[in-house]
Amino acid sequence: MKKKFNVSGQFFEFSAGTIFSFVAMLFLSCQSLQQDKYVLIQEGQEEIVEVELKIASLETSWLLSETGDEEFFTSLDSCIKKIDSLLSEQKVEQEALSKLTALKGKCLLLEGKKTSAKNCYDKAASLYKGEVNTVILSARLGLTKEDIESLTISSDLHGFLTLEKAMNLYQKKEYRKAGAKFDEAFISIPLPYRQCYEKIRNSCWSLRESSGSSGETGNLIKKEKITLGQMLILTQSSGEILYKYTASKSLNEAELFRRTEKAGLFTPYQASATEETKLTKETLLTRRLFARFVWNLKHDLKLTKGEKNKYSKAFEASRESPVLDIPYDDRDFDAILGSVEEEILELPDAQNFYPEKYVSGSECNKAIKKLK
Repeated sequence: MKKKFNVSGQFFEFSAGTIFSFVAMLFLSCQSLQQDKYVLIQEGQEEIVEVELKIASLETSWLLSETGDEEFFTSLDSCIKKIDSLLSEQKVEQEALSKLTALKGKCLLLEGKKTSAKNCYDKAASLYKGEVNTVILSARLGLTKEDIESLTISSDLHGFLTLEKAMNLYQKKEYRKAGAKFDEAFISIPLPYRQCYEKIRNSCWSLRESSGSSGETGNLIKKEKITLGQMLILTQSSGEILYKYTASKSLNEAELFRRTEKAGLFTPYQASATEETKLTKETLLTRRLFARFVWNLKHDLKLTKGEKNKYSKAFEASRESPVLDIPYDDRDFDAILGSVEEEILELPDAQNFYPEKYVSGSECNKAIKKLK
């Protein structure tokens, strides 16, 4: 879907792909009235659900390397203490006791205490059969050789087995399959659980770009932030787009940057009111710098029709910008509008460009593939 602006009889179209995501989000929210049964049936057990979600968030942060060892194990110990406190309460019913015991087993297993975790499983299984955390703990302990999704569980809870399958695939670095399983699980698990696993699900769809990539390129695609030099390495490895500057040679970051900077690929079209910090190959890549590079590159290679400042001319009468956070006199006005209209980059919220946001390796790699 595109957002159109009519200027002097001309239509300029801007990508608004996030509108689709927003509609999908509304769809999922409507579905949650039915999907959140798992949470609703636990009314009065808010503390139990809270500790369950805490463990889920901890595990996600651990897999994403967002949590250090000390913080991770300290937090696990805190969860175990909370579980022990809840287990000591007289009013807890059998199913809740089973859940808490299985959750404790999960924590102990994450700490590497397999024997203690197995004891928790045995107790949880004797208290209540079919509790989802108990079923998952049995699989993690290797007590069954069946595929996790084939294990017997209430149909209302099967999404959690699919979620566990997604986590297994992620740890095996099978990112495409993992992403698909996360999407499948998200259809049926309640919103609070989706929120816990959303970052790792998004990580799957980013890392899928690295599947089949090896060596330096594969490592760069996995980075959350990359430099201008690393962006040039990705561009060079994507095909023949830089042949004019490399003469078909495989160059290192320093030489790539020297040649492309000399060609003016990092120079803004409009003069800046304030002097910009000198760029180097070590400068972190932002959306602004990537748009500037792409726009200069495409014009230098004559891959884009029209003048380099066609957007400045089109909006000259009103001096208003169709992008909220990019004023008309922005030094990269034409580069940013051009990269959006040609769908190299998008407006994340259909209104703003977020020029100073850093570009990840996977985002950069995906955008480079759109260069023609």
